Amino acid sequence: MRKSPMRAGDRSKINPTRRRVIQLVAAATGISFLPSQAKASTPTVHWAGRLMGAEAELTLYHEDESTARRAIESVVAEAQRLERIFSLYHPSSQLIELNTKGALASPPTEMVKLLEQSRAFWKVTGGVFDPTVQPLFEHYADRFSSLGSAKKQPLVQVLDRVGFDNVTYNDELVSFNKPGMALTLNGIAQGYITDRVHDMLKAAGFKAALINMGEYRALGPKCDDTPWRVGIADAKKPWQLYDTLEVSGGAIATSAPSGATFDADGRHHHLLHPHLGTSPSYYRSVTVKAPSATCADALSTAFSIMPVDDIKRVALRMADVGVLLRTQADEQIRVNL
Repeated sequence: MRKSPMRAGDRSKINPTRRRVIQLVAAATGISFLPSQAKASTPTVHWAGRLMGAEAELTLYHEDESTARRAIESVVAEAQRLERIFSLYHPSSQLIELNTKGALASPPTEMVKLLEQSRAFWKVTGGVFDPTVQPLFEHYADRFSSLGSAKKQPLVQVLDRVGFDNVTYNDELVSFNKPGMALTLNGIAQGYITDRVHDMLKAAGFKAALINMGEYRALGPKCDDTPWRVGIADAKKPWQLYDTLEVSGGAIATSAPSGATFDADGRHHHLLHPHLGTSPSYYRSVTVKAPSATCADALSTAFSIMPVDDIKRVALRMADVGVLLRTQADEQIRVNL
């Protein structure tokens, strides 16, 4: 989200900065290849671009540089296809059609799969991870809009339109059980797309790659068998790193309240609690290390608005999930790391 879950055409003062504070290399707008660098006898090929309104990048090692470039073209095309399903930025996406009409007939298989995974994280977090918070986002975007609005509603009425248990989906139809509901998949879709790219590269025979389609996932270690090192930036001073994590086959995602704010002082931000309708600010940032980018993405979103004890309870019963919390008091709390 930041990735802010704002629909095309929304008018507000919200800070459009993406919520993620993981930093590795800078990205450029559009599809472009950066110069390859020799690493032993294996060329390194970089791609940098944008996806779902945020920076994206790939780093591949392969003996044949032209093969790596063709693979990048293929996975980027797939990522862009998925973006046209899940995006709140693309005016003709299936998600925007669903939100506009309240139903979507013959939904893409990927949307049904992602809704099923969303339900799993909704359950494991006690309903804190909830993609139906989009009406709350629109409520606050409208509230702090420079243009104002004549259709502002009390928060309690907005909350009545939030609740993943009121989303029905199957291979034939996705629909909302209440009028005025809307979904944002920005808290999980980047991870899903990252995992899809990972699986495509693995199937194509790649052994070493670092993938960032909104979240980071490693396909094996680097070609010299050392892990990838991912720096975690200070959410308030993004030019500074306060920690690093190593990854050789899993994923890392970070969420921060400062990633997208509605008001100037940041008291109201994009990480919205579906039960309360407010933006808790327990942490400056939350980083999750998990086997998949989908898992890391969803949990970093949910954990950002959960107390420490609740985070520990969820993380400790999930395999291979680690959490790095940085509190507002600048205290670091590690769970399973």
